Amino acid sequence: MYKIVFTVRNVLTGEVRNYGNAERYKSGGKAAKEARRMINFVTCNGRYRDDNEYTATVFKVKK
Repeated sequence: MYKIVFTVRNVLTGEVRNYGNAERYKSGGKAAKEARRMINFVTCNGRYRDDNEYTATVFKVKK
C-alpha cells in the first residue's frame, strides 16, 4: 500500500507544513500519478500562485 504526503514550505518565512492524503493506493505508479495530478491542480500546472513551494512524496506503508 502507498500513501501520499504533501509538504508545503513558505519561501518567505521558512514555515513547513505536512499534509497526508487519507486514501491508500495499491500501486506506487497510481499513487505517483495521483500526486502529480494533485500538485498540478494546486499549483496551476507548475506555476505557484502564492509564496509556497509544494512537494508530494509517495511512501510505502504496511497494510
